[in-house]
Amino acid sequence: MSRKQKSARRRHPDLNPEYDIDTRNRLLSETEADANTEAASGRTETNANTEMASGRTETNANTEAASGKTEAGANTEAASGRTEAGANTEAASGRTEAGANTAVYHVPVLLHESIEALITDPEGIYADATFGGGGHSRAILERLGGNGRLLAFDQDEDAVRNCGIKDDRLILVRNNFRFIENFAIFEKSRLMTGRKDTQKTNQSAFLDGVLADLGVSSHQFDTAERGFSFRFDAPLDMRMNSEAGMSAADIVNGYEEEDIEKILRLYGEVENSRKLANLICKARESKAISTTGDLQNAMAPALPKFAEHKALAKIYQALRIEVNHEMKSLEKFLYGAAAVLKPGGRLAVITYHSLEDRMVKNFIKSGNISGDMEKDMFGNVKAPLKAVNRKPIVPAETEISANTRARSAKLRIAERI
Repeated sequence: MSRKQKSARRRHPDLNPEYDIDTRNRLLSETEADANTEAASGRTETNANTEMASGRTETNANTEAASGKTEAGANTEAASGRTEAGANTEAASGRTEAGANTAVYHVPVLLHESIEALITDPEGIYADATFGGGGHSRAILERLGGNGRLLAFDQDEDAVRNCGIKDDRLILVRNNFRFIENFAIFEKSRLMTGRKDTQKTNQSAFLDGVLADLGVSSHQFDTAERGFSFRFDAPLDMRMNSEAGMSAADIVNGYEEEDIEKILRLYGEVENSRKLANLICKARESKAISTTGDLQNAMAPALPKFAEHKALAKIYQALRIEVNHEMKSLEKFLYGAAAVLKPGGRLAVITYHSLEDRMVKNFIKSGNISGDMEKDMFGNVKAPLKAVNRKPIVPAETEISANTRARSAKLRIAERI
């Protein structure tokens, strides 16, 4: 075994006590209970967005995660944000989608709804934490006035290279959104140019809104060599930042069997995770698993014949989350976003699978990812945010018909107290 593979056997940061197994198991069980309640009420109607955001400036922005503009004519411009990361996404598409969807960098999800909720002041300062194809950022900039500013993040070099937005009001940072607080403070002088900073008590609390679309972009799914999709036989990579960290191949070849089983079970909710982990470890004894095809061949005896795409989507989701430390990054992002938002500032987050949605919901409700309510001496919950929408906003049927990758998306909105 190579030195690289041996070093990969260490436990990943996401599997250490800082984010323990019990917490994730509780998130899973709570998610199941919530699903029954939310499913009973059916889909949130598009009209709910108007009700929720009444009195706010109309939508305009979409750069990264949101879906296209409401009117039919805006569909082309809307085709640029982020896609979902959830299992349903790839399972539903299974193959390259027709025409326009593959020709663009990304089709944004819930574009109108997210921007409508986010923009409260056209002259404000905002952050797009997941730039992607630039769809949300472009829409935000369209809504902002001359004094408005936008700080955008993406760790993927492809996204930064394909930015295509020439606007002095935009500052694009190539880094993980988990560092939003650090970079907001670092870039504050540029973002605050010509403004009077009234937030004297907290040097970082000056943003009017933060948007995050937690999905994988269409470009990443549809670029074979990135290894995000089981539709292609390609290198087993899955890194959002292709220049750093371990790849999915390093994980399946280097992790202990019990750790692979935990990843599949906790991040993908894969039912036969133990059998799959065993097959992976047996296959790598004779030959390293280096491509998506190698991985699928190794797992073939345990894949369901009539639901193979759905099973593979869950497995790929689990590995991708582990490769990119997604749960830990989301946790750090949520705390950072709450720190940089000024009172009345908005947080809008689009999620695609139950674990990340549960984390966002818990943080909005309680100020921590576990959902434990901490109260002060007067019985008030110590949470920095309050929910704007009681139930998550989901895509309309028309949007799902146009972009099947939107089907699992949920938008939650909160306001800084």
